[in-house]
Amino acid sequence: MSQDVLQVDLTPLEQWLSQQPWIAYSEDLPIIRRFWRVVFGRRLNVNPQFVIPDLRSIRSAIRL
Repeated sequence: MSQDVLQVDLTPLEQWLSQQPWIAYSEDLPIIRRFWRVVFGRRLNVNPQFVIPDLRSIRSAIRL
């Protein structure tokens, strides 16, 4: 089934995302690193700008 997935060059998106300020609940970025590996197929090499140890607080902090 994964062979049916449309192949798209995600390099521009990866570059843009890696330059964004990251907010995470842990300095290890567990959720973000897993997402990065699944989507881009490689390890993420960024440090979070802010660490907020509660996902609800992160949602409140980034809500517009």
